[in-house]
Amino acid sequence: MEDSESRIHISHVVLDANVFGKDALPDIPKIARYVEACRTHGLQLHIPQPVVWELAEHAISRELHVMTEVRHHNKERLLWSAAKIDVPDPITPELIQASIEAVGAKVIPLTESDAMVALQDQILQLGPGTRKEGTKTGASDSAAFRSVATHFGSAINEVLIVTGDVKAVNSTFAVLGVDPPQIAKSLKDIGSVFSEIFDADPATSEEFEVVANELHARGELLSDELLQEYLADFESELPMLPRGAWLHSHYWESDYGSFQFIGAEVQVDGAVTIDSWTKTVRANVIIEGDIQEVFARQDFLGSEPEFVIYGIASKLVASIVLGYDGAHVIGEVWDASFESSIYEASSAEIIPN
Repeated sequence: MEDSESRIHISHVVLDANVFGKDALPDIPKIARYVEACRTHGLQLHIPQPVVWELAEHAISRELHVMTEVRHHNKERLLWSAAKIDVPDPITPELIQASIEAVGAKVIPLTESDAMVALQDQILQLGPGTRKEGTKTGASDSAAFRSVATHFGSAINEVLIVTGDVKAVNSTFAVLGVDPPQIAKSLKDIGSVFSEIFDADPATSEEFEVVANELHARGELLSDELLQEYLADFESELPMLPRGAWLHSHYWESDYGSFQFIGAEVQVDGAVTIDSWTKTVRANVIIEGDIQEVFARQDFLGSEPEFVIYGIASKLVASIVLGYDGAHVIGEVWDASFESSIYEASSAEIIPN
């Protein structure tokens, strides 16, 4: 299909759960931004109901973990005669769906028939049905994409599905005997479908780096989730990183929850591109800094403990998307995702606390 034809025929954009990152948590402000971008181009944004449920389940799981900690802490506070921390009403799938609809996105309903056939796909390993570590999966993908096919019917050629799971889309529509709709593999690829992504000029590229550094200095560039993913990647490599022999002494203990990243300036890595479809500007960036790990020891007499911080030089590579008004980069973070890590353990040093 030619780009000009794509512009004419695409009327609806559908989001899959994987466009919301590794943890697939609901991001209502992000949904609102893409709803507005779609409206600007005369399109409607949709999210299938099974995707809403998946986003809600991840949010509920995160909440349960936090609330368990709050309840344990409240028991401690009683011992201290301190006021309890109020526990809010629980998050529900209905709340997440209402929040999504409130910003203008349409939720595609799942019919009983599609739900039943989706379960059959998983059990019989048809369409997107597959196995992961011996466990049958695929009902959720089948339900989501079957609901899209049912909802749009003969207008399916006017749909753009944004998903990282192209195989699941194609296999679902193959079982249905219908040509699949157009696909963008991520939110940042939507503009490519409409041929509205191009390289920024030097002035805009320089402005992007300046604005990114300003946001980073205020702690607004990188989300907690992105940093947690980065530190988890670091921890998986931890056994391979050389450390001083003294650290292996039984006198010292490491608190593996004490990793933190102390980052310096943001540097653009590669080309800066403008997406005129969403009115954003994006680039990969490198942030050099130290991952610091705290060690402590105390003698058998119970003297004051000693602390040291083991610093490992590291580079965080992230994909950053900022707002763009057509002339200047805006200090608004549309998206920031972890890409990779570069560790330089040879330059690690012990920093007295």
